[in-house]
Amino acid sequence: MGDDRCQTRCGYKEINFPFQLKNQPNEYRCRYPGLDVSCNNQTDTSIAFPSSGNFTAQIIGNVEQIIEIGDPNGCLAKRLLEGFDLSGTPFQTVYLQNFTLLNCSNDVPFWYPEFVTYISCLSSENNYTVAISLDRPDLFVPFSSCLEIATVSVSSLLNWEYLTDTMWLTWNEPDCKRCLKSGGVCKYNKNTGFDDGCSVDLDPGSSNLAKYFAIFLAVSVFFIVGLVICISRMKCCLHKWRNTNTETFTYGSTILQSNAVKKGLDQRVIEMYPTMVVGGSRELPNPNDSICSICLVEYETEDTLKTIPSCVHYFHANCVWMSGLNVMQPVLYVV
Repeated sequence: MGDDRCQTRCGYKEINFPFQLKNQPNEYRCRYPGLDVSCNNQTDTSIAFPSSGNFTAQIIGNVEQIIEIGDPNGCLAKRLLEGFDLSGTPFQTVYLQNFTLLNCSNDVPFWYPEFVTYISCLSSENNYTVAISLDRPDLFVPFSSCLEIATVSVSSLLNWEYLTDTMWLTWNEPDCKRCLKSGGVCKYNKNTGFDDGCSVDLDPGSSNLAKYFAIFLAVSVFFIVGLVICISRMKCCLHKWRNTNTETFTYGSTILQSNAVKKGLDQRVIEMYPTMVVGGSRELPNPNDSICSICLVEYETEDTLKTIPSCVHYFHANCVWMSGLNVMQPVLYVV
């Protein structure tokens, strides 16, 4: 979270320091250079890159300091071909992956392997375009007669072997991770300069931590009982899930098909999942997504939630950590 005086909103998204809407006054020094955003049509959050134009900000994870961006017209591949440049911004790439784009005539039989991405926005009646990861040279063989357009680099949150419609970026300054994870308010440290500060004492022996610990003890019994019930139900559901041969779901212009994976995600991956804090209005992107499907408790103001990027569902952050939530690893098939 940020200073309450700096909190604004674009649709359901809360905008906090170091981000700020361009049309807001900077009386309380709410914005950090390069982290201005715009609110289009009162719902769509947009961020401008000096050398690459405007992109939509799908998710802003202030706690993890990651942002998911996409093309407003839904054709990220085209924007990458035009050139994507982070110079003049505070952003860096997360996990850089390289893909080769191939233009194929309809005379070339289309093959449906895993991890070959069909790019509908760059295809026509006579030709189609696919993207193949350079980490999978074996997938190029069936497309040997296709014309190579270019190789593009994409910043991903995880090591996906297919090209998605969005990419992830991070920033180092200002560094608010420790402050926000401790429940503090991140802001400028002084009235001048760009040094960041935190409104709470981060000393482990401070009274604030003692207060939080007392609150934790007061609700721990209720939480543990709910968690035991939740885990019991999850084991039953996961058992049925693992016995299912295959599940499919759509992702943009593709179909993702997945076999159940019997192991959970590691700590590093879960830490990078976007975190949000429920605001005073308790408004979420999906109005029906108001109850944590792990502990079955309704979200309250100031609850910390985790988002699963592949499905954009919310869960209590603590529930994700303690239940060992299993996530299916997607395998791409193209239609």
